[in-house]
Formats: sequence, structure tokens, C-alpha cells
Amino acid sequence: MTIEQNQSNSETSSIHPSFRMLPPLTPDRLFLELLTGMYAVSIMVWDSDDRIICCNDVAARGFQCDSIDGVIGKTLYDFAPENWARERYKAAKLAIESGKRITFLEILGGFRLRTLMRPITLIHEDSTKEFALITVEQITSKEYEFASSERNNEMVIHASINDLGKLDVLTNRELEVLAFMGQGLRAKDIAKQLSRSVSTVDNHRDNIGDKLDIHDRGELIALAKLAALQVDDASRQRVQFSKYIPKCDNNR
Repeated sequence: MTIEQNQSNSETSSIHPSFRMLPPLTPDRLFLELLTGMYAVSIMVWDSDDRIICCNDVAARGFQCDSIDGVIGKTLYDFAPENWARERYKAAKLAIESGKRITFLEILGGFRLRTLMRPITLIHEDSTKEFALITVEQITSKEYEFASSERNNEMVIHASINDLGKLDVLTNRELEVLAFMGQGLRAKDIAKQLSRSVSTVDNHRDNIGDKLDIHDRGELIALAKLAALQVDDASRQRVQFSKYIPKCDNNR
């Protein structure tokens, strides 16, 4: 084998298998295509100072901004309650420090979201810079089961602060009942789980319907599944983004 052949094989082996059949693409061109091609997935890059240094239009709309210009260079603290933002930055820093991906599961606006936090370390000459690549997408209750299971080189964190959306009007006990309904349990099974009578559970279910103005059991179950509602969610802290005024400057 010649030196040229050996060098060629070495270069080929360093390419990720997903890209071996693609023509040469620069990283910025590939990343740009990913950013602009996603219509349901929010994509961001956070630097070590918690700044959003890159994002797509989906992320900008999530911050109620008309364009990414209102987001770039800012932090989550500019758009969200401080305790909510702090918890997410803490998870991102853990990803960077551990070198592992973090699956962060939360409820936002009554929908279940999976946030993947991927650590990125860039070494150029004598300087090292660390970033977190963030992707956020809505998942179903079935996908939640897979997302909540730990895998190699990945950690799972369940948010301790959630925005329940319209479900925020429910008491903790009513949330528990709704979560069990979403899991397919009947009144007698829920009563057994909560050590309560069936009539008490029926009363909770009626109260849930009255508060949400939904009296069809199937619709209530569908609402629980949108949030992939879990019994543990009832005891977690709540925030209401509808009461938080974003500081997005779309004319920046």
C-alpha cells in the first residue's frame, strides 16, 4: 500500500458513516440547512456565558420574536422566569462538564417537550471553548416512555418547574387523577392507587371537567396525553408564562 493510499484510507475512516456518500459539505453549510429546514424543532447554541449565539426561526417564535435578531446575543433570563431559566442552564452546564448528552423532559404550555442538550468543545490553537447544542421538540406520551429511559452516555433529567398551560387551574390531586386517566386507568383503579373512594375520584373528575370546560372523558384523556402527564408532575413547581411579559426586541 502506498503512502497516498494509506493517507486516503485514514481520511475516509475519520468521516462519520452518515456522510461518506455525500459530496463535500462545509460545516457551516450543513448546519445552515439544518437550521432553516426545521419547522417543528427548536435549535439553539448556548455559549459558556449562557448567551444564545445561534438559533433557528422556530426558537425565535418560541420566544415570541418575529426574527432571530431579537434572540441572538441574549439569554433565557431575557425571556423567561429566572428560576425556570436557571434550571435549564444548570442542566446544560452538567452536559458540558460531564461530556454526556442530557435529555431534559418538561411540560411547557401544557405540552410535553424533550430538550436534548449536547456538549460541544472546540479547540483552536491554545484556546478551548465550550458550547451546548440545544434541540427542543414536542413528544407524545408513547415517546415519553422511551425518552425517560437512560441510555449509554446520556442522562435524563425531569424538570422540577413546569408550565402546565390550561392544566394549571387544577389542584395537585386533580392533576394526579388526570394523569391516571391519561394512563388508561378507570375510576376504581385510580381510587385504589390514591387510597380514596370511587365517589371521591368521580368528584375529582367532575371538578376537572368543570374547570377545563371539558366533560367528554376522551377529550380529557387526550389533554393528559398531550402533556404526557405523570403523577409526579402534580408535586412539581409551576410557572405561568402567560403572566410573564417577554422582553423580546424584534427591532434590534
